[in-house]
Amino acid sequence: MQLQRIRPEKGETEARIRRHLSEAKDDQERREIALCWKGYIGALTEWSLISIHEGSILNAILPKTENNPVLQIMLGFPDED
Repeated sequence: MQLQRIRPEKGETEARIRRHLSEAKDDQERREIALCWKGYIGALTEWSLISIHEGSILNAILPKTENNPVLQIMLGFPDED
């Protein structure tokens, strides 16, 4: 059985992000939501389901986050030698 790759639509994903952020109760919840979406967008980009350009557009919707663990995962961890 062959798996079919399903490419998410940018407009639909953007609408989902905006709706999810609008439901946040406070800044902490907005940060948590943003981190989840950044991870999802990173995975979509890594698996070539969306382009880097599309990922950049979607990430621009999200609030800036300091100490973003998603970046550490995407870029790799420094050697602990």
